[in-house]
Parts: sequence; C-alpha cells; structure tokens
Amino acid sequence: MSVLVTLKQRFLQAVVSGELGVLDDQGVIVTLKDFRDYFSDIKTQYVMSFLPAATIEVGQQSASHTKFVFRLRKGVYRVHPDAIEVYIEQLTAVDLDGVLLSDGSLTDDASGEGEVSEASGSYELSGEG
Repeated sequence: MSVLVTLKQRFLQAVVSGELGVLDDQGVIVTLKDFRDYFSDIKTQYVMSFLPAATIEVGQQSASHTKFVFRLRKGVYRVHPDAIEVYIEQLTAVDLDGVLLSDGSLTDDASGEGEVSEASGSYELSGEG
C-alpha cells in the first residue's frame, strides 16, 4: 500500500506538531531558512520556491488550496490560520486503515513501518502492506 504525501501536507504537519515555525500572537511564523533546514531531505530547487509560490497575493486575506502563507518580509512567512484549521479537520476526517497514526505521522500500517520517498512534488509513503 502507498500513500502520497504532498509537501504542503508535510509542511502543515510540521507546523501543527510544533516542529517547524514559531507561534506568536497572530499565528505561526516560518522562515525560509528554517523551512529549507527542516526539509533538507528534498534535493531539488522545489524547496526554495515552495513558500514563495504559496504566498497569498497582497490585498488578499483568504487562503486557498495553493495559497496559504502571508509574506511578512523577505524570507519570513506567516501560515494562514485557516490552512492550519482545514488541515486539522482533514486529519480528523481521514480514515486510511491505520495509515495515520495518533501522533499525526503517516505510515503504511499500524506497525510504524514504511518509507517516504520524493516523487515529483509529492512524497510517496511505501512499505509492505
């Protein structure tokens, strides 16, 4: 069994779990440097363009599927709170036969076995199953 995990999903999981970003009064702040360091397993230039590409345009306030961070200044972004809320709602609604563990991590089965590999902007979780 395989589960495709997008970089957006990995990013939001890291934010929700507190592994990436800093919480302030207005939400979660993520720097491009911290993002690159956290996702050092990604060897393509995609990691450099992910946050800029996900930036909500000036004057807009609402998040979309592809635009879910505000650029505060060069290299510093705030995650739109709606993106976090929608991600958490999706986690609670997903039933992947034990693929989503209680700690929010993904695996191919409840044993915790499996491996994540990059596949064209998505990440495929593979393992026995």
